[in-house]
Amino acid sequence: MPYGLTQPSISKQLRELEMEAGMALFRRRPFELTPSGKLLYAFVEPFFERLRRYPEHLQAQASMLLRLGRAAGGAAGLSAPDFASVWPGHFPIFVSV
Repeated sequence: MPYGLTQPSISKQLRELEMEAGMALFRRRPFELTPSGKLLYAFVEPFFERLRRYPEHLQAQASMLLRLGRAAGGAAGLSAPDFASVWPGHFPIFVSV
């Protein structure tokens, strides 16, 4: 199982979720979502779909990171905040000083 979860821990969490909801969310044999389980699934599924794509999002954001450095003593030129102000509205830019 991914994330180091075991079947007993997942079963326990599902029981706790059903107790908190106050209703059965699925039938065990054969496995089938109840009408309440289908509603819950429809509610949480978009979150998990976005979560699945999150690594791609992080990689895309990392490619837009611009790092600027300046030698101690102050070299002439634009500082990182000055540089960011030159490009407003052109593309997302994240500045690290």
